[in-house]
Amino acid sequence: MLSRFWKFPHTKLGYWSIGLALTFLFLLFFVRESVQDFMVSTITNPLRRNLMLHYDFFTMLCGLASGIVGGIAIIKQKERSWLVWLALLPTLFILLIFIAEFLYHKGIIG
Repeated sequence: MLSRFWKFPHTKLGYWSIGLALTFLFLLFFVRESVQDFMVSTITNPLRRNLMLHYDFFTMLCGLASGIVGGIAIIKQKERSWLVWLALLPTLFILLIFIAEFLYHKGIIG
């Protein structure tokens, strides 16, 4: 018999965290790469620059939300599915980006 780790999530929050993580990955890798030509011209057009800023913010928000919702599912609802644990990775990725950016601006790295 399989342990609960190898099964699909059994809570709604578990499924939400997986959905948010997949949305983050889709927005980050597939949509962003498909609009590469659109992003090149953002330097000269402030409307496009603002649009991409909001797009990036929404993408990071999806990544952070997947980890927060997954953490709540793991802690409060005792979710143990490997997919929910995997949904924590986008949040860790974004937190590492924030830490690296902070350290770069403080002059500690780079």
